[in-house]
Amino acid sequence: MAAMQYLGPMAMERVFEQGTPAWKQWRKQGIGASDAPVIMGESPWSSRYDLWEQKTGRGSERPANFYMRRGTRLEHVARRLYIESRGTHVEPVCMESEERSWMRASLDGWSAAARLVVEIKCPGAKDHAVAQSGKIPAKYYPQLQHLLAVSGGTECHYVSYRDDELVVLMVKPKVDYIARLVREEQEFWDCVQTGRVPRGMVV
Repeated sequence: MAAMQYLGPMAMERVFEQGTPAWKQWRKQGIGASDAPVIMGESPWSSRYDLWEQKTGRGSERPANFYMRRGTRLEHVARRLYIESRGTHVEPVCMESEERSWMRASLDGWSAAARLVVEIKCPGAKDHAVAQSGKIPAKYYPQLQHLLAVSGGTECHYVSYRDDELVVLMVKPKVDYIARLVREEQEFWDCVQTGRVPRGMVV
């Protein structure tokens, strides 16, 4: 049983070492930030049906590819550079919503004092170029809003790290989008709980 620490009215911390079997099981038992782009139809890697199969135990989780492994390897480097450049200390943390315990998030960085979320990507050249232009790749936007919704954060910094360059973009919670996100995720989670195939999907 993971220890829990209350962070405030919005979320509570779940103490896991990310990447461990216990952490993976916790993620499977709810909707995480990386699931949000799939549910919102923005993911180029997975469909709602694929995700439903994973969450219900009918299918296996997508294995880590080269980019995912690189991201895991470089995340701590990017976080250290972010802390040094911004002067704000953040720590990785796992959270779940108090109101909806199935809404979960593994934050790459969190400052409780600043109510600040940090999401780190170590992407390919194309996605990094998008960040350099001042934009966030559309496939990651639902993930950022999910992180803000779960944490109750007032700001999220999207960090793109590639070739020793750090690009930091700021995102604020978008209330209307978060409301739609929560509705879509609730509907999807109800399908997981009942075994119903998600809307619009055919077996």
